[in-house]
Amino acid sequence: MSATAARPQADRPTLVERARLLVPGIAERASETEKMRHVHEDSLKDLADSGLARALQAKVYGGEEANPAEFFLAATEISKACASTGWIMMLLGVHSWELAHMSKELNDEIFGADPEALISSSYNMQGNKATRVEGGFRLSGTWRSSSGIHHAKWVVVGADVPGEVVPYNFFFPIEDAKVVDDWYTLGLNGTGSRTVVVDDIFIPEHRAIDRGILYGGFGPGLREFTAPLYRLPHAHIYTMVSAAPALGTGWRFLEEFKSAYGVSKTVSRSLEGDRLMLVRLAEARGALSAAQTVTVARLQEAYDAACRGEELSTLEIAQAMYDIAQNGKAGMSVVSSLFPALRPNAVYSSNIMQRLYRDLIVAREHGTSNGDAQAEPLAMIDLGLAGGHLLFPPADQREAARLRAQAKCYI
Repeated sequence: MSATAARPQADRPTLVERARLLVPGIAERASETEKMRHVHEDSLKDLADSGLARALQAKVYGGEEANPAEFFLAATEISKACASTGWIMMLLGVHSWELAHMSKELNDEIFGADPEALISSSYNMQGNKATRVEGGFRLSGTWRSSSGIHHAKWVVVGADVPGEVVPYNFFFPIEDAKVVDDWYTLGLNGTGSRTVVVDDIFIPEHRAIDRGILYGGFGPGLREFTAPLYRLPHAHIYTMVSAAPALGTGWRFLEEFKSAYGVSKTVSRSLEGDRLMLVRLAEARGALSAAQTVTVARLQEAYDAACRGEELSTLEIAQAMYDIAQNGKAGMSVVSSLFPALRPNAVYSSNIMQRLYRDLIVAREHGTSNGDAQAEPLAMIDLGLAGGHLLFPPADQREAARLRAQAKCYI
């Protein structure tokens, strides 16, 4: 992958335009990606050479510091071609964005050494713990579902630290870990989300961060990386991970359904005059369109506020996180409404409709698509009650995180 290929240019096509140029090739490799159980190398190269993989990366490392609303739409286009590839594109963007909140020393260590380094993750603590020692931490444990680990040079995981008030995130090079090839799942097989194991490795202080400080927006990297992009709430960025793949897959299912209806062995009858199916199609398009429109509006709202140097209210953040999480629900509503109209041969593994269905089920299972988890804080805050989420701590926790960041000289 060329280190110069991803440099932003004034006359370069938009992220969405670039994504659409990649769609035919990525779609052609989608079946092979599923069989290999990791993203095709050619697709990964396309994402890198087009600049999409580094769209949310700091410009000093060759990134574009792009508008997240456009990044979301570009990832949706890629997901129409291959949900697994769209999933990995989203993670590449989120990890590049997160790294800008980390120490400059870690940024130089990762992107300074290799601007195209890929970072995998597994943020769920899953009972793992780290022990604080002089100069850093000792970390041991097992983390499942580390998407993109097949291609990664670095990994970030979450763990509790005895004596600390919140969990930490820890970064380490892939050479320090053992990867277990156990990603045998219902869908999104091509994400290569395998298990990562580490045994008593040392994590220097600059490779770790208090999650309260991170999610509160007080990371040490923000002194260096001052673009508005990095002032967006974490809730907006992280919730995009499953939203774009779910939305893109829903759109692809709708298009495949329309093209097959009445002209193939997959769908049983003609649409013309079939009022029930016409209503279902309109409802499906409406659900996807609404989810996309609202998501783009929420991301743009946050980006515009950051450009003005303003912060969104807790209610606005909670509303955005809830709204963005609805993409998974929208995608599933399309499939659950239309799949029963398909002929029985739609269940064969050779039929694209069943793959799209399976990918949507797994995308919907991700924590960022859990509408119930986002609904509770939204309702509480709307009622004037004390409420918050891991990704947007309530006021008292955010203030405590600010004081911890201040004590560490991050701010």
